[in-house]
Amino acid sequence: MLPRDYATKKMTIQMRFEYLKLMQERYRHCGKAMRGELLDEMQQMTGLHRKTLIQRMASDMRRRPRRKQRGRRYGIEVDDALRVDRREPGLHRGRTSAAGLGTYGTSSADTVS
Repeated sequence: MLPRDYATKKMTIQMRFEYLKLMQERYRHCGKAMRGELLDEMQQMTGLHRKTLIQRMASDMRRRPRRKQRGRRYGIEVDDALRVDRREPGLHRGRTSAAGLGTYGTSSADTVS
């Protein structure tokens, strides 16, 4: 069995695919009792549900590209506003929190009197 801290570490998708490919070979060549133990281990390592793991073990384990790309999340008006925002040199994007801003683009020190 695995140490407890394995379950707390986050696997990337690529790491998970590589791990499941390795486990698939062991899974296919063992008996029913051992499969249950392997499923327990894979569930603990990946955080995936047992039924999902069983389906993955029966598949060819290839990563497939998206069938449909994501659409726009925001409209053209937001894109235009972002383009204008990038041209203004005085704004500190990413370094101030929204709570610290009085109005957009001014710091709270400028608005408090």
